[in-house]
Amino acid sequence: MISPLNYITRIKQGKSAEDTNFTDIAVFLHGYGADASNILPIWQFFADSFEHPLFVFPNAPEVFEFGPPGFQWYSLIDRSREALLDGSRRACEKLDDFLSYLTQKYSIAEQKITLIGFSQGTMTSIFTAIRRAKPIRAIVGYSGTLIAPDLIEAEAKSKMPICLIHGDEDLVVPIALSKITQKYLTDAGYKCDFHKIEGLEHSISDKGIKIAKAFLRGQN
Repeated sequence: MISPLNYITRIKQGKSAEDTNFTDIAVFLHGYGADASNILPIWQFFADSFEHPLFVFPNAPEVFEFGPPGFQWYSLIDRSREALLDGSRRACEKLDDFLSYLTQKYSIAEQKITLIGFSQGTMTSIFTAIRRAKPIRAIVGYSGTLIAPDLIEAEAKSKMPICLIHGDEDLVVPIALSKITQKYLTDAGYKCDFHKIEGLEHSISDKGIKIAKAFLRGQN
């Protein structure tokens, strides 16, 4: 069994890497031009959000278009609807295969997978998860949006609770895009929370982590 994406794993202190009886898998998706190590440090803050979790950090499938060592889920040079949708579909296929790989390798149900994304990682998480045949546990999306939200009705196959967190001083991905995403998802029948972090730019803050942890506790 070969993974479709390269990835790093972490486990809670006192647990064995050989123990595959994980109760949950949390997959963290980095942003555009970053890599798995970029989002890796926050895993410890989520260690008590699950009973016996495996934390997984994949590198996006494409080498960053402006040069390594970063990666991207898809190109952002052309930001037309057609290009972003095409890129999202390619990333969706890769992430979909990766999630299936994890369920098989660790013998865990889809409903025990949580996606935690940042920026382009959020966009890829939501786009992919709602199109999977079986629902995952939940999505936490920092500083992101949903590509082609008007396609939800035609293409969405499963629902899961979603928590969107966004800084109101984000100049990379404007906070308005999270608000639009929440509206589309809510109108489509999703339970979708939205939290504004005042004074925050394009990043993940301590407050944002606390909000996400409270949200995840509510899914137990």
